[in-house]
Amino acid sequence: MKTILSSISTLSLLATLATAQPRSCNSGVAMKSPCTMAAYPAGTVLENVAIAPSGDLYVSAIDSGTVFQVSTSGSSRVFGQVSGPLLGLAFDVDGSLIAAGGNSVYRFETNGTSSLVTNISGAVSLNGVARLSSGVFLIADDSAATVWKVDLNAKTTVPWLTGSLLVPPADGLPIGPNGIKVFRGSVYISVTGAGTILRVPLRPDGSAGTPQIYVSSFQVDDFVFGSDGSIFAATQVGSILRLHPGGQRSTIPTGTLGDAAVAFGDTPFDIRNIYVVNNGGVFLGLPDGPLPASVIRLTVNMTGIGAQ
Repeated sequence: MKTILSSISTLSLLATLATAQPRSCNSGVAMKSPCTMAAYPAGTVLENVAIAPSGDLYVSAIDSGTVFQVSTSGSSRVFGQVSGPLLGLAFDVDGSLIAAGGNSVYRFETNGTSSLVTNISGAVSLNGVARLSSGVFLIADDSAATVWKVDLNAKTTVPWLTGSLLVPPADGLPIGPNGIKVFRGSVYISVTGAGTILRVPLRPDGSAGTPQIYVSSFQVDDFVFGSDGSIFAATQVGSILRLHPGGQRSTIPTGTLGDAAVAFGDTPFDIRNIYVVNNGGVFLGLPDGPLPASVIRLTVNMTGIGAQ
């Protein structure tokens, strides 16, 4: 989320800051939830996370175009870097990592070597990435009110979805389609400025069916599905918002600010945990500046769709 959330009061932010920050997951005491997996200097703009088949986390940083590789034990290293901004991440079936930012789409090989896949004509601010099938990805453009379909096999890029439901209101946050996920035959898209998540049925040929508002009054960044159909969504303001299948809502405190993306663990040791990446509140206008960015782990006692 790349703007100040002016609708959040300074008082509520300071109340969140007053809570105890998550201790290290490797602190030597009984593990509490949440706990901090890895931390980065204040001003690091962590944005997205993808889980590799090995269980390692791959985390993007907008400001430096960096992808960090974070092991499940909490060690972090630079995996790769590009010269422009990086936001959304998703793995292809061959293990390569697809990343997007600005109007560019990149591929990272398993050794971290990056290459430019394409610069999308008409794209403005590419954000969330979801794999539709082998070599085919959907990429949300939060400033062009478009979801793009990028086919690496055919080397083509076309608009997959446009329309008024992707346009944020003029008097709200100027952020359109942000997070994007494929779940049980449909594509779900968070339109942050509108405070909605859309559900778009997938037609047999992979094209978009008629989009509908799945939930409203739900201003979130990226999100992930639990195995029961719950949505766990990052809010930027110190909690994960859970939308239960019956429509009930609950919150899970993170003890951090600037929570931007969420992913479930996918190994036998962490399949009931979610990982949350945050930027330390860099867009929140905090009185003393942002906190250190970090990756934290939360226990939710549920598996994600990747662990089914």
